[in-house]
Amino acid sequence: MRIDLNAKVRTRDRADVGHITQIIFDPEKREVTGVAVNDVLLPRADIERAEQNGNVVVLQLDNFQFERLERFSPVDYQPAPVGWMPPAGGVAWGVPTEAYLWAIPVGQPLPPHLQKGSPVVDRDGDEVGVVEDVEIAPMTGRVQRFTVKLGGTLARLFGQAKEVELLPTDVQQIENGEVRLARDKEDLVPS
Repeated sequence: MRIDLNAKVRTRDRADVGHITQIIFDPEKREVTGVAVNDVLLPRADIERAEQNGNVVVLQLDNFQFERLERFSPVDYQPAPVGWMPPAGGVAWGVPTEAYLWAIPVGQPLPPHLQKGSPVVDRDGDEVGVVEDVEIAPMTGRVQRFTVKLGGTLARLFGQAKEVELLPTDVQQIENGEVRLARDKEDLVPS
């Protein structure tokens, strides 16, 4: 069964109830667990079938049951990590990565969201450099390591900046796009 983004969703009593706007992915199970249909969270188990071209999805539910499903709340989800690729050949194969949302585990903090170009400071707030590269583990979609280009703008611009490889455990926090390390700037300079 193939599900397309923006596919029309139809109940078993033939009521058109909206279109698929997001794909919900569980990174621990490594599978699509549901879809957002406008403002409704539709579990994958409630999908009976998709038409061959993927443009229409037919539900096991009637309109009355559909209207009583849980509301979709974007704050309960996060975008897929930078560099993550959807599983090939899956139920939502061909849907762009930006349309996937990951369920945020209840009671667990979000993993750091690093991206190239983010400013990096040490534990005291002193400028360290910028994130140059992020390596994502393909199986989990989590950051394995990242590279920071050390130095100020001019050193980086003229190719005199050195690079250092760091781990997610080196990050104290990420706030407003700025990466604060749990280490001092002096500890990062390669010898």
